[in-house]
Amino acid sequence: LVEVAGRPVVLVLGESPLYRPLRLVARGERDEAGTRIASLTGDDVAQLQRYLLDEGFDDKGRLTADEVFGLSTQRAVKAWQKSIGHPQTGVVDASQMVFMPRKVLVQSQLVIGQPFEGLDVSGSTTVLQASASTTSSRFFPVGSTVEIVTGNEASDDGTGLTGTVTRSSRITSPDSGPTQLIEVAVEDLAPDELGQSVQIIGTLTRAPDALTVPVRALLALSDGGWELEVDRAGTTERVPVELISVVGTTAIVAGVDEGESVVVPR
Repeated sequence: LVEVAGRPVVLVLGESPLYRPLRLVARGERDEAGTRIASLTGDDVAQLQRYLLDEGFDDKGRLTADEVFGLSTQRAVKAWQKSIGHPQTGVVDASQMVFMPRKVLVQSQLVIGQPFEGLDVSGSTTVLQASASTTSSRFFPVGSTVEIVTGNEASDDGTGLTGTVTRSSRITSPDSGPTQLIEVAVEDLAPDELGQSVQIIGTLTRAPDALTVPVRALLALSDGGWELEVDRAGTTERVPVELISVVGTTAIVAGVDEGESVVVPR
């Protein structure tokens, strides 16, 4: 994320915040209530252990993500601290590491020599806005995956990325009349990486005479297949089906008859 006095503060992906120093508990140590502490445990410890393992600091194969800060974790922490130039204390705190559930984009303008008081960050998702004719907007249903082509020429030589349509709304302007405003979210792409022009390419799936059911009616099987609960003769029966495609909230399936009723959860 940033270097403070030449020492990095790293971002570690994890749901649990780093709300306390992570360290090895001394023998006989007690908490504020006077209760003896056996060891430091929890999800935050497991996040640290997984990070150390991913970075190759496994204490010669002895470290596991067991949620317990033991001697093996302490040795792995010291090896990691040595590799990035931090004092080898075996204690991890917010001066070295930040736990966050997703990647972030640093917004602060940092200047060498100024006191460090923190970082302003935002999500790393870039949102693109584009207008489409009402006819072509059917290529961009909400929830669909689209291709993003970047580069000064926005040609096939550009960098291919994918995005997700998050919004589609109809707008009207005096100049162009009714158009469709499309918003596309692109993960892990900074706005300055887009270049001078961008193409958003959507596809449309045609399925003549297709049998469709609401996606919510599908029941996932442990082996990867799918079933539907079908109403037949007043009773429900589970029927295996083949999932052909999913378009928005509708699934195209094979294995049931036209006109049959399927159970959909409320």
